[in-house]
Amino acid sequence: MTRALALAIAAAAAAVVLAAQDPDQLPQPTFRADANYVRVDVFPTRGAVPVADLAITDFEVFEDRAPQKIEQFEHVVIRPGGAGEGRPEPNTVAQSLQDIKDPRTRVFVLFLDPSHVDQGTSRQISQTLVNALNRLIGPDDYVGLMVPPMINSK
Repeated sequence: MTRALALAIAAAAAAVVLAAQDPDQLPQPTFRADANYVRVDVFPTRGAVPVADLAITDFEVFEDRAPQKIEQFEHVVIRPGGAGEGRPEPNTVAQSLQDIKDPRTRVFVLFLDPSHVDQGTSRQISQTLVNALNRLIGPDDYVGLMVPPMINSK
């Protein structure tokens, strides 16, 4: 028997042995992950009023009680909800998608599931929900609405 043929038979035998092994006994690959950038959003208040004059030196971030270096700091102003002029309504889906690419644009999606909420409960919570949305959603925000049939549709 030639040496090449013997190697081919040995390789085939090894493949058969590995294929016959229980999958739970095969070595599992190890994947290692590392986070080198974590974004943290804060909404500091004093007496329920937003504090607007903070700087990077006014913050400390800890992980497992160890201080972490703050690489970037940005003060973002979100205009409050209520009356006032906002951005104009987009005319196309493409325009909406372009607008929400801005990382400062907040997007709210409301999921309404009428098959799991009865009418009495809807009436009880409706005014509270409207009041909360009027306070939270500002003129620069986008709001989307979803219902169950939209989940798997394309």
